Amino acid sequence: FSNYKQINENQSVETLIQKSKGVISFPYTSTSLIAKYMKIPAIYYDSSKYLIDIEERIQSHGVKIINNIEELRVWMKNAIK
Repeated sequence: FSNYKQINENQSVETLIQKSKGVISFPYTSTSLIAKYMKIPAIYYDSSKYLIDIEERIQSHGVKIINNIEELRVWMKNAIK
């Protein structure tokens, strides 16, 4: 994707999220929860496909878990519109 940018490590997470069209996080990092709170589209991406159990989905606090690349591509296209 041409919208990818490397970020300065000294910027605050909140500032980065605020400037974002969407947030993709590894389960269960706080960045997706912060984005959800800030009303920025957010998902957890689990490429291992390990987190398909309902108990694991409860841990996501309502943040969607995506575990396949095609679904991730669709989510990204929708997020950057």
